[in-house]
Parts: sequence; C-alpha cells; structure tokens
Amino acid sequence: MDLVAMEPPEVADHEYLFQYFQKDDWARLLPILHFFSELTRSGSWTPPPVRACFMFDDPNLHWKSYGYVNYQQLAHQAREQNIMSHLRPFL
Repeated sequence: MDLVAMEPPEVADHEYLFQYFQKDDWARLLPILHFFSELTRSGSWTPPPVRACFMFDDPNLHWKSYGYVNYQQLAHQAREQNIMSHLRPFL
C-alpha cells in the first residue's frame, strides 16, 4: 500500500492523462508514475549511477574563499587530479 499526499486527477471520457503534464498539475501524476515504475522494475531499464553535484550559489569572486571553500586550493587540486578529463563525458 502506498500513501500519497495528493489524489491523481480525475480524467473525464473526453480527456487524456497527458493533458495533466503541465507546470501546475504534474505533481499529482507522480504517484501514478511511481506505480508504473514499480510495475516495470523487472524490465531492462536500469537507473543511472548516483552522481554528485557541488554548487556554490552566488559566491563573491572578489575573495579567495567562500566559507570553507578555498578557490585557489580547489583549482590546484582539480589540476593535480586531472578532474576535467573525468568530466568530459558529461560536458
């Protein structure tokens, strides 16, 4: 049994489910999408591997650091470990 916070939309005879994939109504379809993904889990599709993302929101670039993040040290370590070569498949 799954408990959800929102009910799925009621689709009338003259409507289609895809009409609810809009910016204001898409969250009501998440339980249905989750249900379908559970039904087809034994299929051939496998989810992508877990990835990480580091985001520094609006840093002040006039300083050499942002909190505990030292830009100079970060750039040096990226060059040392050749980080860009690992990122090429994703760029």
